[in-house]
Amino acid sequence: MKPINLITIVILLSVAIGCGKDHGQNPAPEFRLFLTPAENTVHSDSTILITVYIEGVDDLFAASFDLIFDTSIVATGGLNIPPSSLIGSGSSISHFGIIPGGISIGIGRIQTPSDDNVQGSGPLANIAFRGLQQGRTIVDIQNVSIIDESGQSNSNLSDLILIGGNIDVN
Repeated sequence: MKPINLITIVILLSVAIGCGKDHGQNPAPEFRLFLTPAENTVHSDSTILITVYIEGVDDLFAASFDLIFDTSIVATGGLNIPPSSLIGSGSSISHFGIIPGGISIGIGRIQTPSDDNVQGSGPLANIAFRGLQQGRTIVDIQNVSIIDESGQSNSNLSDLILIGGNIDVN
């Protein structure tokens, strides 16, 4: 067996180290829908604002989802689409209603002759929660639908990571 020389070892190490480098390419963000901040505290009869944020979305024209929480601990006090929303200032609330154990939300862009789909990451909507009584509730995101301008459901929906949050009422 022939001994490996020092130059061969240096070349092999350089190749191994080079394979792990980014080389200036940033990986695409994960496809996530989450609440921020994730941990919240509010006093009874006071209100906090929680943002629904989306990351790594392609072909977003409209979105709908449910937020499920203990309605005896918190209630919703309203919904708005912030000016910084990824879905854009040309958007509207298509539905915002109470369902058993939470709320159902739908937002969408205003239809124009051009391609209205957006992609990327950013806030979608702000939701106000009012503390009702002392306790802790988990806020889960469920029944998500992301639709493009042609009305087709997002093909990557099976890759979507949902991250809810908590609200403590003191």
